[in-house]
Amino acid sequence: MKLFWVIGILFQNEKALREYVCKKLVEGNYEIIGTEATVYGGKRIDVMARNVENKTVAIEVKRFNRIGIADDIRKLERLGFLPEIDLFYVAVPKMNLQGDMLGFAKKLGVGVIGITEEGLEWLVDSDEKSPVALYKSTDLPNIVIPGREFQFQIFVKNNGGKMARNIEIMYMPAWPFRVPKGEKNHKFIKELMPGKQKQISFKIKVKNDAEEGRHPLFSRMTLPGTQAVDSLYHLEVRKEVK
Repeated sequence: MKLFWVIGILFQNEKALREYVCKKLVEGNYEIIGTEATVYGGKRIDVMARNVENKTVAIEVKRFNRIGIADDIRKLERLGFLPEIDLFYVAVPKMNLQGDMLGFAKKLGVGVIGITEEGLEWLVDSDEKSPVALYKSTDLPNIVIPGREFQFQIFVKNNGGKMARNIEIMYMPAWPFRVPKGEKNHKFIKELMPGKQKQISFKIKVKNDAEEGRHPLFSRMTLPGTQAVDSLYHLEVRKEVK
């Protein structure tokens, strides 16, 4: 009876519950980054915090309602690809949590926090997705001809667990290679989800005075916050045989 009374007084609504969770997080050396923060796709997160390991933690706070709790677990699992967030938790009064709900969250890799009058109990740990891992492959002609254009195709795949944003692909237009009129030597991939691949194509002009033989073509792939991936290819230039 006492527990129910205390829960009722402390957690009269979800706003009060969020404030209580934030207070207990701060007491546990968490830094509150924001509340009701908007993230990818316009979705909102109740509490954003940073732990002592400098990990960003997203927490959805739910007072009761089994369907609402299950929906929040699913929502957090679907947002696991966000590179800005490391860990995901749903926080619910412990008295409203049942074993099946904990099992559901654990299978989806979403953490669960039990809220009590004494504080927060970390009942299920959140999985941490693997970082972005970009893999690049190319398609180039074996032979190119002076005065003509050729296609340089680059395939970029994200083998990691987080979404990649603002990938830049470029090549260096050093002699005898040039950027054709109306074309560009750099392109962007705005977003690349885990497990997905995108293709980038460049048109490249071979100068008329290109000498026969092997010539270097340099390309670079960059992703903010990571080391650039540089590649050097050697293309065979041959004059067209009539």
